[in-house]
Amino acid sequence: MLLVAVVIITLGYRGQKEGMLAYTTKIVGDAGQLVEQKAHRILEPARLSLRLLTGTSLAEAGTLEARLQSVNIAMEALTASQVSSAVYVGYTNGDFLLVRALETPALRNRFDAPDLARFLVQSVEVKPSGEKVDQYIFYDNKRAFMERRMKADYVFDPRARPWFMGAANTRNTLASEPYVFFSTRQVGITLSQASRDGGAIFGIDIVLDDLAKSLTELKITPNSQMAVVKRDGKVLAYSDMSEVLV
Repeated sequence: MLLVAVVIITLGYRGQKEGMLAYTTKIVGDAGQLVEQKAHRILEPARLSLRLLTGTSLAEAGTLEARLQSVNIAMEALTASQVSSAVYVGYTNGDFLLVRALETPALRNRFDAPDLARFLVQSVEVKPSGEKVDQYIFYDNKRAFMERRMKADYVFDPRARPWFMGAANTRNTLASEPYVFFSTRQVGITLSQASRDGGAIFGIDIVLDDLAKSLTELKITPNSQMAVVKRDGKVLAYSDMSEVLV
């Protein structure tokens, strides 16, 4: 009877273990598919916005004032995507225009924005003499002009950036490796694409915070932990990104 009991318990344990492993494997597989679908939903609207931007008047605008006439286009692209943190365009002469949504108090403090500011335009304009004019321009939530500041310390050349150089050599949308954004300290990727005539390169910064938040919703057990990692083991998304950032 003891022998029979041991055999039954052993077989029961093995069966239960195999059942648990099979169930866990299925749950993890389903979670992986959900994360993949989430990533697709994050990137696809941004890719579409980027393709539309390359055909707008921003691609051919030769001065800051001409670009500001069409800045609403970039603001619209930002508001259309909840995961886009900045939209920008670099020109072959070194000019640069970036539109950023000031959605959090931390961002407003970082740029010393006016209380009611909703958008920040960062501009670098290279004059025919070679002089660079750097400015911050703030807009409210109705996209009305608020304030303009000269920023002598804002030194930036888009032509030296990987997103510019990479997209200049292809007509396809280029996706960067994930990295930590300098201004917002968020993990994300940059999508970039050249305009139709190749005279301008457009970029959109996509934050992966939304992907990280979805991992919390997909936890298999209360104490399980999930992360999205690259093939080399670098973490792209984790439920608490503050534990990942260095």
